[in-house]
Amino acid sequence: MKINNCTFEKRKNIDMNKIIALFLISILMFSACKTTKDLKEEESMVELKEKEFWSAEKILEHVFTYTTFQGKADIHLKTKDLDQNATLNLRMQKDKKIWTSIVAMGIAEVGRALVSPDSIQALTRLDRNAFVLSFSETKEKLNLPLEFEHIENLLLGNPIFTDGEIKNRKVDGVLSIFDLDKEDYVQTVYFDQSKKVIKKITLKNNKEKFFAEINLDNYENIGSNQMLALDKNISIKNDNTEIAVTLRFKSHNLNIPIETPFSIPKTYTFKNKL
Repeated sequence: MKINNCTFEKRKNIDMNKIIALFLISILMFSACKTTKDLKEEESMVELKEKEFWSAEKILEHVFTYTTFQGKADIHLKTKDLDQNATLNLRMQKDKKIWTSIVAMGIAEVGRALVSPDSIQALTRLDRNAFVLSFSETKEKLNLPLEFEHIENLLLGNPIFTDGEIKNRKVDGVLSIFDLDKEDYVQTVYFDQSKKVIKKITLKNNKEKFFAEINLDNYENIGSNQMLALDKNISIKNDNTEIAVTLRFKSHNLNIPIETPFSIPKTYTFKNKL
């Protein structure tokens, strides 16, 4: 059996460390590749009544909220050297932990990770390697000044950060567009006033030569007026690194008890870096 012309036997030299590492890095870095849809609505421009118009402040307040989240998604990861499909199982407990399991061909787990505000733990099944890393030290090594909450926001389609100075407000058809400046970062939010959902978020830091883009689509109301983007296209550009991640959620549950099992077998080899 094959995925993208690669078997999951060791003799084919699939570097599962790289797959796990790139996925973790993409979570930490964030962004999104362009979708095939144009952000402007295909229909004629909509005349929005003043009472229906959400300000930038209201948009930043109206974020996806949860206690726990559980979902399964098809994931496609692409870099200069890698083009891989898999299934991602995702479980999140707000402000505490993010658990992921990557499954190949729908049957075999090839990697697992548990991320908390303090640590990053991961293992790769094929080569039997394990990683136990400090969250803060990993951020420094990757030159990524991001916090745990930013990862949570990325995965659920919220603005990466909601504090900062709002600038450059403008309207383009049904889209409200504004910048949110914080330190060396500029986050730009594209909000669909007709559907009351975020369509795109970009983040740039010219000093660090960093650019990220997140395109959000196929929203579903999953209760209590909570809108979840089932399709997320994420792309990252940082110096010479380019990563594109596509997530398409097939199932999801909100605010239910979750389990996040993670243990490292004694036969695994510990590595000190991703």
